Amino acid sequence: MFNFFSPNYRHPGALAAAGLVAPEFQITTETTAVSAANTIRNLIYYGYGSNQDRILLDLSVEQQMSLTPGALLDRLDTLLFGGTMSPELRQIVFEAVSQVSASRPLYRAQLAVMLLVNSPEWLVQK
Repeated sequence: MFNFFSPNYRHPGALAAAGLVAPEFQITTETTAVSAANTIRNLIYYGYGSNQDRILLDLSVEQQMSLTPGALLDRLDTLLFGGTMSPELRQIVFEAVSQVSASRPLYRAQLAVMLLVNSPEWLVQK
């Protein structure tokens, strides 16, 4: 990707003020950011494909664990973050999942995954 864009591109604002370059922001817009988040959400909640060929995430383990949000987040921290999720992100997702009725375990699991994979911590390559 970087052969098509200036490696010295400085996105206006906080990145430029910090003296950082970000060539990927030459093609990132508000529309592409929201579209990507919506696509990820739809894949988590509805799967990919149509009818009999639909591919769905198997969240059966996470669904069972969703009754204990802390245990669910421990698992997702390991699977998605390699154990590096920040306490701040964990608290935000914990509070969101805890607000969903325990009678909706699949929705709790889907919500946790959706929030985590749309978080800057997960989206930014380290």
